[in-house]
Amino acid sequence: MACALVSKELRCMIREVAEVTRTHPLADDFPNAKWVSRWVSNHPTISVRHPQLLDVKRASAPTPDAVMNYYNNLKTLLEKFDLLDKPKRLWNCDETGVCPQRRGRERVICPKAMRANVRRSDDRENVSIVACVSASGKRMLRMYSFMGKH
Repeated sequence: MACALVSKELRCMIREVAEVTRTHPLADDFPNAKWVSRWVSNHPTISVRHPQLLDVKRASAPTPDAVMNYYNNLKTLLEKFDLLDKPKRLWNCDETGVCPQRRGRERVICPKAMRANVRRSDDRENVSIVACVSASGKRMLRMYSFMGKH
C-alpha cells in the first residue's frame, strides 16, 4: 500500500536510514531539499503535489466493498422504481466545504496514480456549496450555506 509523505518526513526517514547504514560521514543538512528534488526526478512513478484536504471520516470510508455495495444497491433501486432509462429524473447533489484552514499547505510526495489527501479536523468554520445535476445534464442553481450565529 502506498502513502503520501511530506518532504520533511521523507528527509527524516532517509537521514535515519543513512545514519544506520552509513559508510562515510553525513553532512549536517543531508538530505537537503535539493537531494529530495533530484530523488523524485529519478523516480518517474512519484510526483510532488499539493494535497487535498479530507475529513478523517471520509478518509477511511471508501473501501472497495463499500463502493460495490453502494452501486449494487443503486442498481436495485433504479430497477425497482423503473428509472434506468429516465435520466431527467435522476439527480446527483454534492456538497463541498470551503475552509480557510491550512492555506499554506505543504506539498507531499506520493505515487503518481494516488490521490494526495491530508486529513483535517472537524472544528473549523466552513462555507458549504451544494450543486445538483441531473443525468440528462440539467443543473439547479448552486446553494451556499454559511455558519449561523448562536
